[in-house]
Amino acid sequence: MDVAFWVWPAFIGLIFVFLALDLLVFHREAHEISIKEAFVWSIIWTVLGVGFAGIVWAAWGSEIAGEYLAGYVIERSLSVDNIFVFALIFGYFSVPAAYQHRVLVWGIIGAVVFRIIFIAAGASLLPAGAAVRVRDAAALDGVPHQLCHFHYLREAATPVYEADRTAKV
Repeated sequence: MDVAFWVWPAFIGLIFVFLALDLLVFHREAHEISIKEAFVWSIIWTVLGVGFAGIVWAAWGSEIAGEYLAGYVIERSLSVDNIFVFALIFGYFSVPAAYQHRVLVWGIIGAVVFRIIFIAAGASLLPAGAAVRVRDAAALDGVPHQLCHFHYLREAATPVYEADRTAKV
């Protein structure tokens, strides 16, 4: 599939426009999101995501649109487990319900930015070959040990919400 270079920055820009609209326009005021509101927004974003397949189909044909939809369904199903992770994290740090949406959107923005950085960095290292893969594997071996110190992060963040602590996990 040949895609013009401008398509990728335009697509990433569109994602950031949607995130900005969600954060700065539709959810400007912090409030607790009801089940009904969450359901409506879930339908809206799903329609936009599936509707994008029509654009892909018109531009690149049914095979590429089918690949997009397969990826969309996989990502959608994998995102379900994230709901439980978010619930655990929000409960652990006692993030008030009114601020959970804002924290979540900023987390998504950070994840997208870092994903772009890591993909670009990884792509630039591919020509280096096996030496980079061995070095990176050795570096990743230490990651679980670093994660054992997660409780230090919790201690640093806890005082912010200490007065509003309502849930413990």
